[in-house]
Amino acid sequence: MFATDMKPQPASAETTELEHLASRDFKIFTQRAYRYLGNLEDAEDAVQDALLSAFKHLSDFKSRAKLSTWLTSIVINAARTQRRRRKPALSYEQLLETPVMVAKFTKDTRPTPEEICANDELHSLVAQTADQLSPVCRRAVHIYLMHGFDTNAASNFLGIPVPTFKTQLARARKELKRRIAAKITLSEFSDA
Repeated sequence: MFATDMKPQPASAETTELEHLASRDFKIFTQRAYRYLGNLEDAEDAVQDALLSAFKHLSDFKSRAKLSTWLTSIVINAARTQRRRRKPALSYEQLLETPVMVAKFTKDTRPTPEEICANDELHSLVAQTADQLSPVCRRAVHIYLMHGFDTNAASNFLGIPVPTFKTQLARARKELKRRIAAKITLSEFSDA
């Protein structure tokens, strides 16, 4: 049978709904595919493949689930299929042969002795300056900065609301910054 011999079939309710979903939720489907592919153009291609497949296999749709759920699963499967088809750009051995990758893998990321010393001095300066703050500010700095509590854990520990702790911490940071800047400025003038 030739394409010219085919008579247009009346649109079923599922076809109409699928067309509506495809036009209305195209962006959402593209975002779902993007999560798997990490590339917008590939995600759009996967959605196009999924829509084509959905239209071809609409007669297989069983009304046990929503049409949008069925179409979403087709989009996800299309994205996974496209991701599997990708060829790796370079093998692991080829990556290791490139000078940039060799430099990246052999770079020493540990802090230098100077950085360790500077961090220790800064930590000591912060601790000394924090001890000069008001009791409320000092407590906020010690719990948050020195002991590493997050704002929720710190507010629970202190038995105060989170916004209250955040306000105390903001005030403490502001005062700490002001005092440290003053100490650094004074030490620069005394060294000169």
